[in-house]
This record gives sequence, C-alpha cells and structure tokens, in this order.
Amino acid sequence: MVLVVQDTTELDDTDHPARDARYLNSEHRFGINQHAQLSITPGRLPLGIVEVKSFDHEPETLGTEKKKEKQEKLPIEDKENFRFPGGISPQL
Repeated sequence: MVLVVQDTTELDDTDHPARDARYLNSEHRFGINQHAQLSITPGRLPLGIVEVKSFDHEPETLGTEKKKEKQEKLPIEDKENFRFPGGISPQL
C-alpha cells in the first residue's frame, strides 16, 4: 500500500513582488501557490514526490461572497480544487 499526502503552500512575495506578480487570495497579496503530493508507505517511509503544481489567481477570480455561492454550484471539474486529485490517477 502507498499513501499520497498532499498540501498547498503559499509562496508569499508581497513584500517584494515582481512586476508581473499574480495574486494569492486577495488583491493585496502577491506570489504563487504550490500544491505538492508525496508518496509514503504506511510506516511513514517517503517514496518520492508524485506531483507538484504551481498556480496563482487573476484579479477577477478572487473571492467574493457571490462568487463563492456561484462556485458551490459548479460541477467539480470546473472548481479550483479539481486540480488536486490529479496526482492520484497516474498511480492507478
């Protein structure tokens, strides 16, 4: 059996943003998000990185209550979270 552990980390460049910096989760925070998946055994022995994806946000995709409500009604394929299960399929 192999377990796939996943986590998203924010690489926050707000204090020193690049000219073409994109957004994290608000118009005042710049950087990228990095979603990593690590395979391990049940005994916690790391086997390796399965996948790493980097992503950021366009200003129009930043959350508001109305956008969050709309997001809840979208099919899973159209949601931001859909990118995360992707690392599992190559293992099957």
